[in-house]
Amino acid sequence: MARLDVADNRTRQEGNRAGRDIAGRDINYNIRPNSTLREMAARLSLDDNGEIQQGFIAQLQHFAEPPSDIANRDLEQKLTDASRIDLLLDALVRKEQFSKKLSQLQFSIQAQDLFVHILSKIHTFFLYKVRPRVLEGAPRTEIDNLIYDLIEELYGEVGDSELDLTMSDLQGMVYFLAGNCHIDWG
Repeated sequence: MARLDVADNRTRQEGNRAGRDIAGRDINYNIRPNSTLREMAARLSLDDNGEIQQGFIAQLQHFAEPPSDIANRDLEQKLTDASRIDLLLDALVRKEQFSKKLSQLQFSIQAQDLFVHILSKIHTFFLYKVRPRVLEGAPRTEIDNLIYDLIEELYGEVGDSELDLTMSDLQGMVYFLAGNCHIDWG
């Protein structure tokens, strides 16, 4: 048991037992708050307990195909129109990398569900944060910073999942959505 030695005003902790930390003062933990994506990523098990999913879940199919009610512009045209043609090669590579990862995990219900939530977050972020700033004429650096902050936030939530998502994978999701006419810079 800890005892306070009044004579020398020091706390003695010899012989104490605890299931966690023992400290003479504060213990600070850097704990990230739980989020839906972080919880989904933590629960992710790529084997899906042997269950096989036939095809994409409906919400993922929505993001994988261009909407039928809008004029389709490909990724190159969108980047050109937004004066971002310098990103074209990287955008095509990142989009392709994510598309391959999506194809490889097409039978994982949990992976598909996590992808839907990430793509939905990116889509919503573009609608309510990026697009309004673009329409207001914000400089490219501001728009790029918004997108980078989103990717960094997403990486903090899902980067350590079994999917082993990288910042490049998340960037690829942005280009995947743009290439399928769900988001735009112009």
